[in-house]
Amino acid sequence: MTSRDDFHHPDRRGFLRRAGLAVAAGASLALLDSAPSPAFASPGDPDQLFKEGRFVEAERGYRRLLRKDPRNAHASAQVGYIALLSNRFGDAEKHLSKAVALQSGDVASAQRLAECFVRQDQLARAVPLLQSTGRPRDKAYADLYSHISGTPWQIHGAQSAHVKEQAGEAFTLGDALLLERLVHNLVENAVRHNVKDGGWVSVLSRTHPDATVEVEVSNTGPTVPPYEIPSLFEPFRRLGDERLVTAKGAGLGLSIVRSVVRAHEGHINARPREGGGLTVSVTLPACEPS
Repeated sequence: MTSRDDFHHPDRRGFLRRAGLAVAAGASLALLDSAPSPAFASPGDPDQLFKEGRFVEAERGYRRLLRKDPRNAHASAQVGYIALLSNRFGDAEKHLSKAVALQSGDVASAQRLAECFVRQDQLARAVPLLQSTGRPRDKAYADLYSHISGTPWQIHGAQSAHVKEQAGEAFTLGDALLLERLVHNLVENAVRHNVKDGGWVSVLSRTHPDATVEVEVSNTGPTVPPYEIPSLFEPFRRLGDERLVTAKGAGLGLSIVRSVVRAHEGHINARPREGGGLTVSVTLPACEPS
């Protein structure tokens, strides 16, 4: 049996490798928004480790920098970012707040701190951060969040589920950290929204002849009406005076997955399973292994 907490282990790349999604070097989105990496980085340089996808080692490196200089805004920002992507909200809030305080113009850290609050359903704390960035999209989200009221509805799903893997090779080119988060969110969502007893999650990866790779995650769970599928990809679902919130944060899991897929020029599809549950498949452009 695999509990929910298993997916919050710091070294989640082991699961990613077992799932068969190999990520080649390269990036489609800028990850180091708060400061550029040196052109020639030493092997122990945390920015270089971060770019290579060695996130546990990178975080250790950033923490070493903070021990030497607690006012290192970039190191604080990166520790907070890695913590956020690992769903360690307390650590993320601590370090991202520090980064914003040390460097008021750090838009990326302000956005990530706002996301940290939103995912914990602390919308009022996110609003001033989003308003401060000067970005029209952030202002629109701030306006949206400021008008949401009501008591969060906590979902208490399965405490454990059996995970079945059918790992085939699936090489793609993209941002390693975001693609790892994509797989993590798909599996975590499938575990959370499952039956209380005897549930399972199936993870499949494969390469298709049309030069695409696919990751498919299916699960047992409650029946999902077909007309509800589009709303699953929205940041919030409004049910009367209640907001739909997951057990450990706002319902952003599939919304984030969709954003990552679009950034990598891929496609995502969800369909109800007969008898309950959901099948979510992600297709991305394939590449040759390096």
